[in-house]
Amino acid sequence: MSKVNTTILQDIESILDDIESVLITFQSNELSEEDTIKKQHSQSPASIIQKGIHRTTSIYILVQDAGAFPTGYHSNNTNDAMSKWAIAIDDLHWSVFGCEYSSNILENNKMRIILSKLKHIKTQLYEYVPTRC
Repeated sequence: MSKVNTTILQDIESILDDIESVLITFQSNELSEEDTIKKQHSQSPASIIQKGIHRTTSIYILVQDAGAFPTGYHSNNTNDAMSKWAIAIDDLHWSVFGCEYSSNILENNKMRIILSKLKHIKTQLYEYVPTRC
């Protein structure tokens, strides 16, 4: 894990928390926040990266349960955990927004790319949050 420090992992975890909380506001009344979070964190892996992949996949499943279309336009034949995580994030983005995440990323560190993609999803989701009266 070269060039990866704790703050990036903490930022990613915080953004995943924010994404989950925003997506819960879009859920039907049948799903409570407690049930959703319990379902997502029921089997938490030991590795921080595996935990991130698991949480991203859980968010993706949550989005599909809410009516988004599942997608899989990437090859899942990769052995690299970071690449698998980036693929899960791309699939989540496509499922939520209906378009590919397109940005010129000049960064070569995969953790920073993952952080950038998650920040983009979080920013886009906040634009769709229903206003509170």
